[in-house]
Amino acid sequence: MSGGGAELTVAGSVPSGPGLNGPDMDRSEMNEVLREYLRVLRERWRVVAVVTLVLVGLVAAYLLTRPPSYAASAVVLVSTPGDNADTYYEGQRYAEERVPTYLALLTDQALATRVIVALNLPTDPATLLAGTVAAPIPDTVTIRLTTEAHSPASALRINQAFLDQWTAAVAAAESIPGARYPRARLQVVQQPGDAVHPAGMPAALALGAAGGAGLAFGALFAVLSALVDRRIRLPADAAAICGAPLFGVVGARGEAADQYADLRRRLYARRSSGMRGTVVLITPVDRDAGGSTVAAGLAAGLHEVGAHTIAVDCDVRVPDLGDRFEATAASLTDVALHRVGPNEMLTAGAGLRVVPAGAVDVSAARIVDSPEVHMLLDRFRYAAEWTIVDSAPAGDYSDALRLAGTADLVLLVARVGHSRSDRIARIAAEFRAARTPIDGVVVVDPAGPRGARRWLARRWKRGGNK
Repeated sequence: MSGGGAELTVAGSVPSGPGLNGPDMDRSEMNEVLREYLRVLRERWRVVAVVTLVLVGLVAAYLLTRPPSYAASAVVLVSTPGDNADTYYEGQRYAEERVPTYLALLTDQALATRVIVALNLPTDPATLLAGTVAAPIPDTVTIRLTTEAHSPASALRINQAFLDQWTAAVAAAESIPGARYPRARLQVVQQPGDAVHPAGMPAALALGAAGGAGLAFGALFAVLSALVDRRIRLPADAAAICGAPLFGVVGARGEAADQYADLRRRLYARRSSGMRGTVVLITPVDRDAGGSTVAAGLAAGLHEVGAHTIAVDCDVRVPDLGDRFEATAASLTDVALHRVGPNEMLTAGAGLRVVPAGAVDVSAARIVDSPEVHMLLDRFRYAAEWTIVDSAPAGDYSDALRLAGTADLVLLVARVGHSRSDRIARIAAEFRAARTPIDGVVVVDPAGPRGARRWLARRWKRGGNK
């Protein structure tokens, strides 16, 4: 699902070659589409469950609150007089042709009014006819009459009254003056007392049907919501939208330490030969994407392999990186406000140093735009092998865009299931317009930050950064 769930697409391409014909390619593409739908349903199973439970609950509430209803059924035969084969078949055709007319007679409000008067029912013809159904039995000249009421006795009485009035109305319509027999009549072949049962669908069947319908509607709603969801669902989506290579996926599988090792190897591969030090700017798409976690994990991983590393917390709006490690006394704010000179921050030594953002009592833009801060980052390039700069979210602030000119590599951090594709596209366009394009994307999956925090806690609880 590319574009943050904007559409369901087939991931990858189908290879061609000997023995791979058109039907095989179609099956391969179909399998990819089915896997994509299954992934959506796995991710959004709660939507399916909620829709199913709501629908089953509504049906159950209806079954519990509706008044009891019983149905009585009778079957009538359309009979025509005949005592030889010729008249029999002619009468059969006549009976088949007259069935629609008899059904229309039953639904006449005048007939329902006569039933109401005969039984002294407290209802009106329209309501009485709503609970009365006459349906022809296929391939026969018989009709089933069903009436509903709130008790078995009432259902029987109403059904019998309808039979009496209906047969009389048909006899009157089919009578011929002077003839001994009418052209047709209704003959009761099944009395209403032989079939009285609760009306409607059985409760178990109704709940089962509601559950099936809930699963179907829930799955449909899940797929439709995924189509309009702008959040990224696959790590490759973020890289494709950004137009930059995927540097790593943190928390996708295995230990967090292993994944930071993969990220570290990619950074070494991108590092230019002969460069004294490399400044890496890390900026998240939004506040919850996990940018500080990635910056801390990367700095700790570089330190772990013996690289002289400096981590700088340039997220002066919500400082976080300095709280994760044992930081220096002087802060970025001290440098920006001339309390400490950039040269005083260049102390010799190996290992990991962390420069906190400090207590910001002025505007954040003044800190980020400070020439002293930019000078400090430039000098860190010659004082350490790696300088990891953690900045504010690029989707919310322009801090990262202002700092990008001092960095050798810019990494964007996105979070699966959270970061929006439109924000990633906008951020990438802004960095390209500033001639500082994003060099790579690091994706955090839902379990990534938690796994990284546990690994960092284990790594640094034993003596901090010493």
